[in-house]
Amino acid sequence: MEKQKGQWKKRIRTAAGTLGEIFVPLLPAMVASGLLLGLLDGMASRWPDCAEHSLFLLLHLFANAAFLFLPVLIAFSAAKTFGGNPYLGAVMGMILIHPELLDAWSAAAGAVAPKVRVWFGLYEISLVGYQGHVFPVVLTVAFMCLVERRLHKIVPEALDLLVTPLVTIVLTGYLAFALIGPVFGLLEHGLLRLAERLLQLPFGVGAGIAGGLYAPAVLFGVHPVYHALEIGSLGRDGWNYWMPVAAAATVAQGAACLALGLKTDLARRRAAAIPAAASAFLGVTEPAFFGLNLRFFWVFASGCIGGFFGGLLAGVLRVSANGYGVTGITGILLTPHCAGRYMLVMLVAATVAFMFSWFLYREEGERPAAALDAPRSENGGRKGNDDGTSGNL
Repeated sequence: MEKQKGQWKKRIRTAAGTLGEIFVPLLPAMVASGLLLGLLDGMASRWPDCAEHSLFLLLHLFANAAFLFLPVLIAFSAAKTFGGNPYLGAVMGMILIHPELLDAWSAAAGAVAPKVRVWFGLYEISLVGYQGHVFPVVLTVAFMCLVERRLHKIVPEALDLLVTPLVTIVLTGYLAFALIGPVFGLLEHGLLRLAERLLQLPFGVGAGIAGGLYAPAVLFGVHPVYHALEIGSLGRDGWNYWMPVAAAATVAQGAACLALGLKTDLARRRAAAIPAAASAFLGVTEPAFFGLNLRFFWVFASGCIGGFFGGLLAGVLRVSANGYGVTGITGILLTPHCAGRYMLVMLVAATVAFMFSWFLYREEGERPAAALDAPRSENGGRKGNDDGTSGNL
């Protein structure tokens, strides 16, 4: 039993380490974009006229680019991590968000996507893009790298350049749309129905569960379905009861990341964690979530616990917003009728997540692994930074 438990822990660490290798290189781009996007969205909600200003339009273009094309960045980094051609990975990312596909946000809002038949007419699929998705992109690129490596072994060298990239892209792209897409479509539909029922549970329990599950939903790339909840709530009674729950989960992940940054002895990790946490507090959680929290189980779990308690309080107090698209601290601009209750929800979610992360986060056992990854110096030792670390986050 203990041996099996140790094996599962090792597998979890390996999976988290792989995610870290994929997302840590993207951290600077996500932090810069996240901070700027959160500030701009908050300003636009408070002063709508500024959104028409030329400088605002340019800055919003700069801020939105990394998230709009995030599947391309993820695919490029994932291909490098899995040992494939990163440029083929980038092409796969581009295919998954091709302009001829209906974007995921429009699909979540109810727009109808064109359909095509696959597997020789076995069933139909909707041509919807993977904007906002993470896990299906990583899974697709992992399969792509597997196909590419196998083809390199069996295709003659004289034909390798012609055959391998073509077959890899065609086979992987078809599988992504014909299998991965439909599976995640069913999963999204099921989660939508589950979330609607959860929010109807008494005493805020459903909102608490939804807040605790928000981060795992982001991990599996099915969080765009929550936009449908927001739009449906606004259309039904003019109030958005989901936004405060999502905001609590977002702030909780930021607080868990902040605790990591303040507690760690590794300067590079601290330097990455603090701005990532600030981005999450402004409503953009990707830098904290994918850059750091997922690499450490208890930090990620602490954020989920904080999201649960924040969502629970939001459900009990019936906190609501009059719009959607802004979360975190800047979400107060959408809750003028219950600003005090909204900030209390944020405070509770952040405090609980910070305390759990602070007491549960440990670095023991990670430093030897970091040292093993450090490059060797000329005398056979391992190089490190001035602060004595290996340079890894």
